[in-house]
Amino acid sequence: MRSFTVLAALTATGSAQLLSLSELASIPVSTVQTVPIGVGNQTVAATKREVNNLAARGDCSALPAGSGPVPTTDTDTAFLADTDLSNAALAAVTPAGWYQTFQNLQSATSASAYMGYKTYATYSPSQCAADCKSNTGCTAFNVFFERDPSQDPGTACPNPSSTTVIKCSFWGVGIGPSTATNSGEYRNDFHVVIAGSNGYQLTAPDYAVTGYNSTFTDTATINAPSDCNSYITYRAHTNAAYDPSLCAADCASQRQETNPFNGLYCHFFTSYSLVKNGVVQAQICALYSRTWDKSYAVNTGYTSGSDVYTIQYAYSYSYTSDMGTWTCPQGNAAVASTTSTTSSTSSTSQIATPSTLSTSTTSRAATSSTLTTSSSSSASTIKTSTSSSAAAATTSSTAVSSGPITACPSPVSYVVGSAGGLYAVCANTDFMIPSPQIYYGYKSNADCATACEAQSGCTKAVYNPTTQICYLKGSPSVAASNWNINAPFQTLVKVTDGTALTKCLAPTYTVNYFGTTYQVCPSSDFTNNPATDIWYYVPSDLACIALCRLRSGCTKIVYNFVTKTCYNKGNPSLASTGWHVNTQFRAIYIN
Repeated sequence: MRSFTVLAALTATGSAQLLSLSELASIPVSTVQTVPIGVGNQTVAATKREVNNLAARGDCSALPAGSGPVPTTDTDTAFLADTDLSNAALAAVTPAGWYQTFQNLQSATSASAYMGYKTYATYSPSQCAADCKSNTGCTAFNVFFERDPSQDPGTACPNPSSTTVIKCSFWGVGIGPSTATNSGEYRNDFHVVIAGSNGYQLTAPDYAVTGYNSTFTDTATINAPSDCNSYITYRAHTNAAYDPSLCAADCASQRQETNPFNGLYCHFFTSYSLVKNGVVQAQICALYSRTWDKSYAVNTGYTSGSDVYTIQYAYSYSYTSDMGTWTCPQGNAAVASTTSTTSSTSSTSQIATPSTLSTSTTSRAATSSTLTTSSSSSASTIKTSTSSSAAAATTSSTAVSSGPITACPSPVSYVVGSAGGLYAVCANTDFMIPSPQIYYGYKSNADCATACEAQSGCTKAVYNPTTQICYLKGSPSVAASNWNINAPFQTLVKVTDGTALTKCLAPTYTVNYFGTTYQVCPSSDFTNNPATDIWYYVPSDLACIALCRLRSGCTKIVYNFVTKTCYNKGNPSLASTGWHVNTQFRAIYIN
């Protein structure tokens, strides 16, 4: 097992708990291991000696016969087309406590943390699940049919008759369609191929760590408030079965430091699998000085161009002997509360400081935690420095306005929040009405859109790119918005789901899959034609595209990134797809 450690040097802002793109890129790639194939019906442990022994046989020696059906026509093509094999995979029952990650593929999983395989007399996911659970660290398995030679192919028998082996491989990390890359091999003239390949993962493995209380947060991990300064650092572990006790060791080691960063000691940690484009890249351990509850588990991953980073098996652990103090800020840090302008407002103001994601404009913004402050007087002091979007009951703007407007001036651009909401961006305009919430330090209007969609009832916001301040405006009507020309502000208006499209309004990106370029249009859906295939537990756009490529004539698909579901929409023209705005979907098509 190789462990890669990064100490975040700038954690005083609390932002480093969200990995930057450079940090994501610096994590070593885990070593991919491939299941030995083409060696008949025998069980092999995950050791080099066992694998090497498979290659030590002589020419034409008999290999153990498998228990699966052999097609009447003994060819690779007939094996791949055999409905007995595909029907077994399609009819397989998912064991209790597990979920299916892919079904009936013609390739087997290759991934890190390989834990050996077994062969069986029947195609039985339940038996595989039982064997996986008895193997410490096993969290996933892949069951499949394999066309093997009946003899070790050699000069005297280059293409012997076949036998069908039923095999199950075991893994210490999550698996999915993107890991199913082993489609077979040639042994002399004999073609080893795979059929009926199904993948399964534990729904919520039990990872008890002595001395800690655990909480399962599933596909989202903790993003603690930045103004509390409780985040210490993160560490990445590769090439090992997923194991939160590795993080516990990191936490214990940090507590022994004589001069810890910012005077902080580890009392709480999170553990999760970081998955890049459907393939586990590393186990990430984030260390904190105090405990945070499950409500702060809002970080669901990152996006960089066509690369999508998601989170699996997220847990948080509190040190039972000492959960840390609950005061904020933590350690040696201090948060300045300088104010520059007093604005008339109610006795309770909501002011939030976001945690910053990576500097890349393609990264997702995290949902901020809102800090509520109360005042006994009728006015609260709010940090501001411009004649900005009105934050008070009476407007404080002194900018010259050309009068109210009722529509977004041209040209109109669009931005998508991290939860998928599509917002029109109206440059040099402002809603001059009170702002119930104000957020500071937002790097982009996409961050502001994300803050709006995270608040129930918010469909309008204002962003000042100069001061990086975001003003939420609720959901007033156009008439009640006091919409005016006011540079350099940008009004953000939510585009209603169901709005018909003739082209993609959202900023698109492309995914290249084996030489074919796919266009991805966020916040949109093809609604006219029913899906001919529906695939569940699909981790990414790329995995959805890979499944589409398995179906002849599939050029348009829809991916629901919330439910991780992929829909095959066939090959209609764009004009006939019923293209509409839909927050949690992404329409994908060949450009």
